[in-house]
Amino acid sequence: MPQGHDLVQVGPFDSFFPENDPFVKLSLAEFPPGIHSTDDFLFKLDPQRRVVWVVSRTCDHANGRLSLSEDGTKAVCPNHGWCLDLERLTYSNVAVSKKQLEFSQSGEELRVKAMKPALRVPEHARFGGTGGATVRFVSHACVAIDIGGIRIVTDPWLLGPCFMTGWWHASPPKADALDILASADLVYISHNHPDHMDRETLHWLLEVDPDKPLLAPGFATGSVARPLREMGFTRVTEVPFNLIHRVGETPVILSIFNSGDFRDDSGLFVASDDFSCLLTVDSAALNNMILPRNVDLLCTAFAGGSSGFPWCFEHLSLEERVAIGQRFKGAVRGLAAGYVRETRPRAYMPYAGYFTEAASRDSFIRQYNTKNSPDEIRELMSRVAPAMKFIDPRESDSISFDGKAGISTSKVELDPLYRIDDDYVQGYIDAEAEGIEHYALEDIRDYFLASGFRDDLLVYVQPSTDDFQPLGDGLRINFSADRPRVEIMSPMDLAEEYRRADSEGPRQLMIRVRRDPLWQVVSKGLPWEDLSIGFQCRVERKPDVYNSDFWFHFTNVYIGGAVETPVAGTASGRQQRIGSS
Repeated sequence: MPQGHDLVQVGPFDSFFPENDPFVKLSLAEFPPGIHSTDDFLFKLDPQRRVVWVVSRTCDHANGRLSLSEDGTKAVCPNHGWCLDLERLTYSNVAVSKKQLEFSQSGEELRVKAMKPALRVPEHARFGGTGGATVRFVSHACVAIDIGGIRIVTDPWLLGPCFMTGWWHASPPKADALDILASADLVYISHNHPDHMDRETLHWLLEVDPDKPLLAPGFATGSVARPLREMGFTRVTEVPFNLIHRVGETPVILSIFNSGDFRDDSGLFVASDDFSCLLTVDSAALNNMILPRNVDLLCTAFAGGSSGFPWCFEHLSLEERVAIGQRFKGAVRGLAAGYVRETRPRAYMPYAGYFTEAASRDSFIRQYNTKNSPDEIRELMSRVAPAMKFIDPRESDSISFDGKAGISTSKVELDPLYRIDDDYVQGYIDAEAEGIEHYALEDIRDYFLASGFRDDLLVYVQPSTDDFQPLGDGLRINFSADRPRVEIMSPMDLAEEYRRADSEGPRQLMIRVRRDPLWQVVSKGLPWEDLSIGFQCRVERKPDVYNSDFWFHFTNVYIGGAVETPVAGTASGRQQRIGSS
């Protein structure tokens, strides 16, 4: 029998098409053989005028709009430059294939199954009402859902900065934030980015309650559950995707959905018979946009500006970076609107975007990395769903749902848990440098040697000052052989080697990275995306393509704790990474 608030698997959702005809019709009469683009689709006609395939124009990375190249052989997304090879229907240098849409052809008429089904909770998974629920916005992506006598807290980043001091709360959490976390019956961690899985906050929680039940998405990499267990938490449950789970003997059910792209990210659905809430977190096309309908509350990311691309990529001009940044903001707005159209919520709250670049060393990023404001999202939603209630958590951070009757909001009047000023920021940057006396480039070399990563790729890593000037020797890592080959090189030789690199050989990636954050990532087994998303590096690449396998491996696979075991060949009794090969 389940104990306390353990999860009990109930089964899958029902799916249905909300409208009678999920197909879109298109006349082919004016299209010659070849590849063509419509407002929503790309499709190919063979010489006999038969449709070969149909795919969506939505990019599988961040929901940009793919556009045909002049020669018609590829489709390119303007947001991040993802390039779809239209012969293979795969993205260049990214292990992601484009899913074909279901279609039928009758003469000159093409019918494309464009409408996605929606999900609903089956009758056997309904256990009664709870009289409604209360949702408290705590900070950024952290909310507390009180329903059916239990409290579920999500993605607690409550203390200090994250992404190696790159991100800071735009508005710090209020004085009761830690009490809310300590009182949670369940804590959900959506993915391993530190604005959702903040280690300082989690170490605080570990001291308070190492047996706190934590819910982790069932990623194949274990990129959330594994670090949580290594921290010392004893009750980490890996929840499989798309299945309904009952919370103990309560009427409350929940489900975790996977992101619609290749990244480890997820979203959470919580419901009873008279309340439902969907948190999409940072997911791109959560569950491929096959989602529950008519939810009471929808919360989505809204701000943008949450990527090292394009601001850290110096082979792009400033004008190019500004243009890409504006397109990315538009794509984030479009995704939020898409979620509203698919789920048709009674109320909507923008969350997971309340951060700023407070450190003075990141003033360039702060100046140019503009974000969508809640006011812009309010204006957008007034046009997309005028009857929907918009909730700005800066104004109303406590929302009560009275069954299916009314929605009321209020503001919790408390002081902030702390204040972010220059001394506060500098204190964390100084603390980041602690332990740098143990820094050794040989350890970073051995870190790459033990990574088990292979790709047709050369990576140049140059430890740098805060303004990205060389700070000591760097590394040239060749991943194209059966095992990585690493050379220690002077800054001049490393730069010259990258400059002279043969364009016909392996791809090239030059990463100049601040030394202290680099050492933190290597010595603690942290994700490499902490460096890029936290603006702690500057990147150049040849050719200008996303090396997704590198970033995925060093963010989701080759991460975790370390043990105090001497390793032959290292410079001292240094640490061997768990899971190394």
